[in-house]
Amino acid sequence: MAARPVLPGVLASVAPLLDHYGYLAVAGLLVLENLGLPVPGETVLIAGSLYAGAGQLNIVAVGVLAVAASVAGSCIGYVIARFIDGLRQAAGIIAGTAEMRFTRFVALTTLGAVLWVATWTSVGYLAGDHITVIYREVTRYSLFALIALAVLAAGLVVRYVLRRRARPS
Repeated sequence: MAARPVLPGVLASVAPLLDHYGYLAVAGLLVLENLGLPVPGETVLIAGSLYAGAGQLNIVAVGVLAVAASVAGSCIGYVIARFIDGLRQAAGIIAGTAEMRFTRFVALTTLGAVLWVATWTSVGYLAGDHITVIYREVTRYSLFALIALAVLAAGLVVRYVLRRRARPS
C-alpha cells in the first residue's frame, strides 16, 4: 500500500480521523454535515479523495459512501425537521418543514449529492500527491483573488448606483 499523503492546511485536521477510521470518517462526517451540523464534511471528502489518489482508499468506495451518507443525512433532517430548532438552514430540514414529498426530496437530494461528491472526489483524486504544491500556490494567490473579487463587487455597486441615478423619476 502507498504511503499516506501529507495534507496541508485545514485538510491536515481530518488526517487523524482518516488514518484511524478511514471510510467511516468520510461517511460519518457527511451524515452529520448533511443533517445540518457544523462539521468538516467537505474537508473530509476532499481529504478522503486525496487518500484515494495516494492509494490509501478506493475512490469508488469513497464516492459511493459519500453519496449514500449525504442522502442519509438529508433524509434524517427531513424526518426530524419539525423537532429541531436552530438547524433549519439545512436543505433536508427545510424540505421536511415545507412538507415536500419524500420521494421527490430523495430524488433531488440524491442528484445533488452525486454532483457534489463527483466534483470534490474528482478534485481530490486528481490532485493526488501534488496537493502540497497546489495548496501552496492557491494560498499564495488567494489574496489577489480576494482583491479582484472586491474590485468587481465595488464596480457592480457603482454601476448599480449610477444606473439608478440616471433613471427618470
